Amino acid sequence: MMFQRHKQGKVLDLSAEICPDSILDKESRLAGDGQVWQSDIRSSWIEGKVLHSLIENSKIVAGEIAMSHLRNVQFENGRCYGAYLENSKISGGLIRGNKIGVRVIDSIVQGGTIQGSAVVVGITVRDLMYLDSGTWTREPRYFEIDNELSHFGVTESTNGNAFIACTKKPIEQWIKGKFRFGKAVGWSREVLDTLEERFTEWKENPLPTY
Repeated sequence: MMFQRHKQGKVLDLSAEICPDSILDKESRLAGDGQVWQSDIRSSWIEGKVLHSLIENSKIVAGEIAMSHLRNVQFENGRCYGAYLENSKISGGLIRGNKIGVRVIDSIVQGGTIQGSAVVVGITVRDLMYLDSGTWTREPRYFEIDNELSHFGVTESTNGNAFIACTKKPIEQWIKGKFRFGKAVGWSREVLDTLEERFTEWKENPLPTY
């Protein structure tokens, strides 16, 4: 446990930790099991784990944040690496950017995965969604398959692609190979028919993605 106040911010609990290379400004508080390592905390409340990040006007209740910049964010749980988040609420899921970085703005993230170079603006990312590219100002088309054998999400992607769980392929390839894929993972005929029906609808009624 380190008691340094770093710009007069307060460490409220014995189990909270902050390294000497971090800044906790006078409007900020570090509480609970919060950990701050080589980060700059401004006007924020921290109870989660923050590493190599800039946190401004935010509340971090739980979870882990690394190499990211958060502004006006309510971060209740989840994991965030290499991303920029602004005016958003995060209650779960994985946000993981590449060299370009993920951006989440004016959005709600309930779960799922946002990774690669995806940008989401003003949408809700739901429990089993998977996004890895494009700029989304509308929610991607999405549904779940939930039966006694499996539970997974199916998410529209960019350039005529779609994710089944975390696997991305062109929609045309999903349709043509449905029996081969189904046999490999044990999908029922009902599941295969549902996938083909939805994918055909998406293919015949494309919506703009950027």
